[in-house]
Amino acid sequence: MDLRLLTSTDLPALAELCRRGLRDAVSPAVLERLLLAEPGLRPELQLALWDGPRLIGAALGSLRDTPKGRVGGPRLLLVDPELRLRGFGSGLLAELERRLLAAGATELRVGALPPNYLWPGLDPRDTPALCMLQRRGYTRSGEAVNMEVDLTARPAWWTAADEARLPPGWTIRRGEERDGEPLAAWVGKQFSELWVWEARAALQLQPAAVFIAERDGQIGGFACHSVSGLPGTFGPTGTDESLRGLGLGKALLLRCLADLREQGYERIEIGWVGPVAFYSRVAGAAINRVCWFFSKLGYTSSSSA
Repeated sequence: MDLRLLTSTDLPALAELCRRGLRDAVSPAVLERLLLAEPGLRPELQLALWDGPRLIGAALGSLRDTPKGRVGGPRLLLVDPELRLRGFGSGLLAELERRLLAAGATELRVGALPPNYLWPGLDPRDTPALCMLQRRGYTRSGEAVNMEVDLTARPAWWTAADEARLPPGWTIRRGEERDGEPLAAWVGKQFSELWVWEARAALQLQPAAVFIAERDGQIGGFACHSVSGLPGTFGPTGTDESLRGLGLGKALLLRCLADLREQGYERIEIGWVGPVAFYSRVAGAAINRVCWFFSKLGYTSSSSA
C-alpha cells in the first residue's frame, strides 16, 4: 500500500471511490470544491491510499482556528467497500490525526467543522465508522439534522404574489459580482467568517447561488445554496436581527428553492437546520438525515490502527 497526498489529478479516481463507497451521489464539481476550495487549504492533510493504480482510501482533513483554539478533523474519510474492516480506515485517520496535531490542533473532531463539508457530521447508519471512532477514543459531542424538500410539491416557489408581499421598499435579487465586498462585510459583521467563505463561494458560482434582501442599497438578509453539503443543499441564510419577523427570511428561502427547481432539482436538503418548525411550515420540509458530532482532545490521540 502506498500513502500519498491527494491532488487535483486524482479527482477522477476519488470520484470513482465515492461512487462505490458513499450512500449519496456526489458530483465531480462538489468533489473538486471539497478538495481544492478548502479554506486555508493544507495539502499535507489531503491523504490518498493506493494499491498499485487503484485508489482504495482517502482522508481529506480540515483545520480551523476557533475562539477555543485550533481544531481539526476529516471532512471525508472513505475506504473501498471491498476492503473495509481491515484497519485501513483507522490507519488513515491515525495518520491524519498525527498531522493535525503537528499543525497545532488541540481538539480533534468528526463533524462540526464548517464550511465545505458533505454532511454536518457522521450518519449513525454508518455503524462500522461509528465503532471505529469509539475505539479511537472519540465521544459524541452533539448532533445536527438535515431536512428534505420535495421541489415538485408546488407548481411554483416564487411568484408575483410573493414579490408583492415583501415589506415596503424591500427587494430580493440574485447576487452580482459588485456585491462581493459589501456582502462579505455584512455577513462577517452579522454572523461569522465561516459564513463569509460560503457567501463568497456562492457568489462565484454560475449563476450566482446567493440571494440578497435589499432596501435603498442596504443589505438586510442573504441566503445561499450549493456551497456546503451535497449538490443543491440550501444554506447558510440569515437576516439582520432588527428585521426579523418581516418575512425576509421566508422570501429568501422561497427564492432559493425556486432557483434550485429551475436548475432541475426535484429534491434538495436544507443543511444543519436550526429552526425545524420554520422550514416545515414554509417549505413542507421533513427531517431526513441525522448527523452526530464526535470529538476528543488532541493529547488523547491513540494509535490503534
